[in-house]
Amino acid sequence: EEKNKFNADLKKLLDYVPNWTIDQNAAGSYYLKINYPNFSHSSDGLGEGIVSLFLIVDALYDSEENQIIVIDEPELSLHPHLQNKLNEYLSEYAKKHQIIIATHNPNFISWDTIKNGRIIRTSFNDKKGIKIFSLSDEAKEKLILFERDLGNIHIMGKDAKETLFLEDKVVLLEGQEDVYYYKYKILPQLGMNINGEFFGWGVGGASNMNIICKMLSDLGYQKVAGILDKGKEDEFRKLKQVYINYLFFLAPASDVRRGEMSLVDEQNNIRKEFDKEVIEIIENIKKYFNK
Repeated sequence: EEKNKFNADLKKLLDYVPNWTIDQNAAGSYYLKINYPNFSHSSDGLGEGIVSLFLIVDALYDSEENQIIVIDEPELSLHPHLQNKLNEYLSEYAKKHQIIIATHNPNFISWDTIKNGRIIRTSFNDKKGIKIFSLSDEAKEKLILFERDLGNIHIMGKDAKETLFLEDKVVLLEGQEDVYYYKYKILPQLGMNINGEFFGWGVGGASNMNIICKMLSDLGYQKVAGILDKGKEDEFRKLKQVYINYLFFLAPASDVRRGEMSLVDEQNNIRKEFDKEVIEIIENIKKYFNK
């Protein structure tokens, strides 16, 4: 009965549940045995990721409600598809248990479960020791209102989630075209680089930059820079007033690609009249990140 219950949980993670038993070797030690019609082998031939799933299921399938289960790096040796299935499995158990995971994998960040109580914490190690940061209730409320964009892979998809595993130095741009052109056209043409990382594929518009800044600020990020299009002066002023330790700029053009006076021309070259201002913005970001 217990094994059937265990296998029912394992089936939620694996399309094929192996025929397994617990056997004892000559030395008296117990081991996991995988059986086939004509042969068998121990868990050594099973793969570390699958063995890890056995251990996680063992911790959960017969657990009592309200118990605390702590899992360190559940993603180890697992295919991304299995990581996603495991995240769903853990989220289901988290409805009646307290699940705590330590992870370096963006597949275990689920924005949609924040409204159900999931808490995201980050840790930073500075000269004074390790500091732990957590999203505030205000940031959670902002993200919940941001729900329409949470499922947009270009805004809050895996690339954006990966930002939460950086040590610091994040550049915010309005949209995916901005990230593409700055990263692959403008910076190479100017022979420059930014010693930081762009946040995903943009924040989904100037009005969303405040939400992302709040999230990053709560999670302990000290060095964040944002570039808004010309004409977004109101959002620019508000951001500077609220996030005084972050750095914000207005681009010299109202759009990176569209319009007669866009930042790049029809050949995807940065317009000469904007060279100087863009170089100044990039140099200021580099100095800021290096402080």
